Amino acid sequence: MLFYLNYTPHDVEKLYDLLVFFFNKVETENPTTFDIATLFPAWYSNKNAKNKIQRLDTLEKQLTKFITFEKVIRDEIISAFREANEIELLFSDKNKHIPIAKYFEKYIKKDINDKGKEITILYITDFLDELFVELYTTQLGNKNSTFSQKINTNLTEHYIELEKQNTAYKGSFMVCPFCGLENYKMIESEGRPDYDHILPKGDSLFVFSSINLKNLFPIGLICNKLKETSHLLYEDKTRTKRTIAFYPYDASTNPFELVDFHLTCISKPSLRIEGKWEVAIQPKNNTGIILQEKITTWNRVFKIQNRYAEYIRKKSNNLIEIVIEACKEQTNILSEVIKEIDGKINKYLELKYSLIANNIGLIPERLFYKWALQEQKFIESFVNAYHLFHKVNISSDCE
Repeated sequence: MLFYLNYTPHDVEKLYDLLVFFFNKVETENPTTFDIATLFPAWYSNKNAKNKIQRLDTLEKQLTKFITFEKVIRDEIISAFREANEIELLFSDKNKHIPIAKYFEKYIKKDINDKGKEITILYITDFLDELFVELYTTQLGNKNSTFSQKINTNLTEHYIELEKQNTAYKGSFMVCPFCGLENYKMIESEGRPDYDHILPKGDSLFVFSSINLKNLFPIGLICNKLKETSHLLYEDKTRTKRTIAFYPYDASTNPFELVDFHLTCISKPSLRIEGKWEVAIQPKNNTGIILQEKITTWNRVFKIQNRYAEYIRKKSNNLIEIVIEACKEQTNILSEVIKEIDGKINKYLELKYSLIANNIGLIPERLFYKWALQEQKFIESFVNAYHLFHKVNISSDCE
């Protein structure tokens, strides 16, 4: 994680708030029948222009079914819902349990058919998937859903508001904060960027937080694909070894201000041959154990060090050529190239949010330029080879 975004409250939170309200009522009043007048918040019963209540029929059926469960099952589901939605805390405390739907496979609701035979009528895990995941798919994630019509807004409108708020607060909303290597899609011409669950809702996993906006975060296409193959809060695929990670809506100091990026050249590039590089990311404070673990998770899931190293490998020659081109109109001597590189480094000497959030590849490019400035013999040989290739004379003067 390079930088955080500001969380933006919005009316689409009402769907999550409805469940909070319902579960609180069930827990405290232990109802035996379903009644929206007492179990749902007042806004749900508001009538539309045709003097009708727009009802979420499937949701009502699911929650009617929920009331018929044994109290021990209801209480355990309510407890899991609450635990799973302490999302920021889950990212900072690896001792916090993360409830998943698969845990409820131990509960199977049975009945007796008309022949007196016991039959399975409901797997609680399936019920949880149908309640929480379907609620996201059919209602929150659907801009034409009954819920969207009922509150006269939708998740896309929330994303636009998130974009506006972060642009107003921080001056930009362009670059994926997980990697800094790809832009968000432009919403008006390219469609809404991936607005994905930080804790995945599929495969009977973290379904309890599927409609919590604090579990949804805009992310670049590549980072989203990488995240799908690795869990942020588990080191292993069996989900037995917990870890911690950067929480994208954290309100504290941006991670890029707390870490150092180090570049090591394994083999130097030449005019037509790519070099080989290694990148390391470490806390500025060597005692930062918690920060180190979050960096480890960031690198494990999003492969940041390898992606930065490859970015430099693919772009280093081009970056030097850009500098040489910039010096063509000057004296064409090596000192001007070095001066130009020095200027690029000084321009970004103090990294700021606005710079990182507006510039693709800013950090790996800055790493490369800092390395190049320390390797003036490399610059000299590269510049000479460049001008020889382009049949341009250049002075070998170097200050």
